[in-house]
Amino acid sequence: MTRKKDIAILLIGIALLAWPSISAAKTWSIDPVHSATVFSARHMMISNVHGTFENIAGTILYVPGDLKSVKVEVAIEAATINTRNPKRDNHLPPQPGFP
Repeated sequence: MTRKKDIAILLIGIALLAWPSISAAKTWSIDPVHSATVFSARHMMISNVHGTFENIAGTILYVPGDLKSVKVEVAIEAATINTRNPKRDNHLPPQPGFP
């Protein structure tokens, strides 16, 4: 998958997980204590590298009864990447093209 597809799937997942919480509200804030940003990336066509981003913030805007009104805004701080390998983590940001 491409990075854009991964991010789109992540945002859809966040929206679906939050769905019960926002059905009565118009604005829902992502709770960083109860939320996680995880990823998996193919490494040398042999294995997958799994990791997380530690800082996440965002909102979900919703007008009850109007699914087309759903808007998700998420900010993920790239410098907070954690692949459980500090040497790799320090190598990744802030290269051009890193989301």
